[in-house]
Amino acid sequence: MVKRFVKIEFRRICRWQTLLAFIVFMAAFIHISIIDNAGYSTIGQNNFFINYLKALCFPMHSFMPLIFPLVIIFIFGDSLFLDYKTGFFQFSLSRITHKEFIKYKTIAVSFVAFIVTLVFQLAAFLYSIFTSPYYLHIKPVYIGEALPNVSIGLYVSNPFVYIFIIMVFFSVISMVIAVSCLITANIFKNVFAAQSIPWIVYLFIGQLLMFIGDGNSIYYRISPIQMLGPCIFDQYYTFIKVFLYWIVLWIVLCFGTYKLFLRKFRLSL
Repeated sequence: MVKRFVKIEFRRICRWQTLLAFIVFMAAFIHISIIDNAGYSTIGQNNFFINYLKALCFPMHSFMPLIFPLVIIFIFGDSLFLDYKTGFFQFSLSRITHKEFIKYKTIAVSFVAFIVTLVFQLAAFLYSIFTSPYYLHIKPVYIGEALPNVSIGLYVSNPFVYIFIIMVFFSVISMVIAVSCLITANIFKNVFAAQSIPWIVYLFIGQLLMFIGDGNSIYYRISPIQMLGPCIFDQYYTFIKVFLYWIVLWIVLCFGTYKLFLRKFRLSL
C-alpha cells in the first residue's frame, strides 16, 4: 500500500509549482555562484567541486539556508490538503485504517522529497561542471583557502564521494521540511498558514539560537540555519553529527505528525 502513496506523491510533483520551485532553486544557485566566483582567480577556489559547495553552504555569500526550505515547502506544503480535496483520504480509509494512512503518508512524502531534492542538486552540480574547471587537490590544502572543514581529508582525496554525501545531506533535510508541513497541515485549516508557518518557525528558532549565543556556543551550533549548510565549513562539526541532528529531528517530527493526525481524526468523528 505504501507504494501507492509514493506513486501518488510522484504524480503530484508533476505540476507548475514544482517547476517554479526548481527555477527558484537554480536561479538562487546560479546567482550565488556568479557572485562568489567573482572574487577568486585561483583554480583551487574556482573549480566545480568547491563552487558547488560554496553556493550551497558557504556562510559568507550563500543565502541558500533561507531559500532552500521555501523550495521544499512550495512543493510539498499542500500535500495533505490535496488528499482531502481530491478524496484520496476518504478512499484510503475504505481500505486501510487512519493510523496506517498517516504512516504511509509520512513515509511517501519523505521519500519523494528526498528524491526530488537529489534531482535538484544533480542539476546544480551539472551547472557547476559545465561552468567551472575541473581540479583536484594533489597537495596539502593552503592556509586561507575556503574549503569545507567537515571531513576535509575526504574532500581532498575523493571529492565526488564528498559531493554525493552533501547531496544526501540536503535530501535528508528536505525530508524534515516536508514532514514539518504535515504537522502544520494538521494544525491549520488554511493552506497558506500550513506552508508559511514552518518557514517562519525555522527562521525564528534559527535566529533566536544564533542571537543568544556567539559563534562558539552550543546554541549557535545547533541553530537550524547554521545546520542547513554553513556547518560544512565549520570546524566544530562532523558528518555523523550533522546527519544525526537532522535524522533525529525527522523522527521527532514524524512522531508529532502521527499524534496530531490521530487527535485531529478523533475530533472530527
